[in-house]
Amino acid sequence: MMHEQVGEPGGKLSQNNRNTINTSRHIDEDIKKLEERKYLPKTAYIQLSAKCNLKCLMCGYAGWKGKRKDMDVEFFEIILNELKKSGIKRVCLFGAYGESMLHPNFFRMINMANKKGMSIVLNTNGTLLNKENIKRLVEMDIFNLQFSFAGYNKESYEQVYRGGIFEKVTENLFMLNDTIKTARAATFLEVNSVLINDDKEFSEKCKRYLIKNGLKENQILIKLAGNYGGRKKLGKRLNGVYSFKNTSMDNTIHTIRENIKICPFLIKTIGVYSDGTVTACGCVDNEGFLKIGSIKNETIFSMRNGKRYQNMLEKFISRDLKGLVLCERCDMQYGSKVFSSVFPMKGDATTNYSL
Repeated sequence: MMHEQVGEPGGKLSQNNRNTINTSRHIDEDIKKLEERKYLPKTAYIQLSAKCNLKCLMCGYAGWKGKRKDMDVEFFEIILNELKKSGIKRVCLFGAYGESMLHPNFFRMINMANKKGMSIVLNTNGTLLNKENIKRLVEMDIFNLQFSFAGYNKESYEQVYRGGIFEKVTENLFMLNDTIKTARAATFLEVNSVLINDDKEFSEKCKRYLIKNGLKENQILIKLAGNYGGRKKLGKRLNGVYSFKNTSMDNTIHTIRENIKICPFLIKTIGVYSDGTVTACGCVDNEGFLKIGSIKNETIFSMRNGKRYQNMLEKFISRDLKGLVLCERCDMQYGSKVFSSVFPMKGDATTNYSL
């Protein structure tokens, strides 16, 4: 089910448009970089499969209302060619779009992306791993492999990762880590722990458990869950919006805020669903709220330079996100301020790799 934006988008951005608005230095810099890239993104989030075998409490997949289908292999080839033509070199297979490893041709499609020179970021819940496919996965030269896991025992894990089996998943995680180290593979394995409670004790126990079983501290990213455009009821409720972000909201999180910046996901990413629909937000939009076209009959260049996408940028420039579905209630765009790691590390591997 795809959703149209409120109001028909306006025209392409111009310096005159920006001069009429008191834009911040950050926004001007963002637009300048976008113009230099001809508004093309850097990363494409691709939905190989619109299916998932878990019902995780912190994940936005539960909001998916489209058909739960797999992407055609031949169509994936077309997408890769369009990405390459558009100068996009990074493909992110994201958990909130579905579990990519459920696709019957998963390894074939990873190999196809590799042959096109794509840098691959794979997010997986790890439930489908075994000794044989772990070896195969490590040989695929995946740039960043994000293993979604949070917990330290059966109860703490399974109460969040509904449908997952703690013993099996942890066996897979530690086997994967050992295999990567033994093979001296270039793949960086990262445990992506997204919390549904601001619980310091839980975080410490999770971290100690992972380190005890062979993970290094720089492989562990513990962060609070985002609100997926206001759709997830996690954190504190204020003016109808749930969020862990400690912010003052006036009906929407950041309508007419002084420090608003253009969302990095809106600037740097697109999302491509299994049916070819393209969303402007590769991160939280798995329902088509921010649809800008279809890769079946449009180029990425035409979509990003088209009226729908340009109108979204205008909304951020004007600092008024009213009517911009998802964005007006989303806590994502403030990056590390929202996803404040309980255990700060040098850099944010997830943010850097997925963008």
